[in-house]
Amino acid sequence: MNQPFTVVSLFSGVRGLDIGLERVGFTVVGVNDVEEVCCQTLRENQQQQLPIKHKNRTFLENTKIVPGDITQLSGQDLSQGRSIDLVVGGPPCQTFSSSGKMQSVLDPR
Repeated sequence: MNQPFTVVSLFSGVRGLDIGLERVGFTVVGVNDVEEVCCQTLRENQQQQLPIKHKNRTFLENTKIVPGDITQLSGQDLSQGRSIDLVVGGPPCQTFSSSGKMQSVLDPR
């Protein structure tokens, strides 16, 4: 049997992108967000007594939740020593939005 593709998720929020990837068979091994409230929500969802399941897969199963600024993290912090096939992320849209300052990659966030 083939192993599922592995994913690291940056700017994860409450995992909207990740849930979609897991539903099609990817394994999200590590997630990161700078907002502690998002990480706390993820930890609470991970520890709930009635886990969220889809096609015999439990969301957040064996997923490492790493809070903090991504500029202070390494790939090993999120990968759990595994080879990673895909890195996904939902960076803050304010920096790219036409209603924001539109600083793009120059915005420190």
